[in-house]
Amino acid sequence: MTFHGTSGTVNDYTHTFNVENELVSVVNNGSTTTFTYDAVGIRVKTVRPGGRTSYYPFLGYEEEVNGSTITRRITYSIAG
Repeated sequence: MTFHGTSGTVNDYTHTFNVENELVSVVNNGSTTTFTYDAVGIRVKTVRPGGRTSYYPFLGYEEEVNGSTITRRITYSIAG
């Protein structure tokens, strides 16, 4: 897929899916983001260009590792 931005920039995207039809990688102008899923198809890991990695061990929790910095995000639902 090629995207032409309003500023005239061109971005080429390549999407790759596995046999379960899960998105496993996106390549944008040579930079790759990869996605890993567990046995039931829930995304558990994302690796972005430059090595920044996010882990999703359970619903509503994300841990991002960027070099020596770890950021944890917890999302709560009104329903509990």
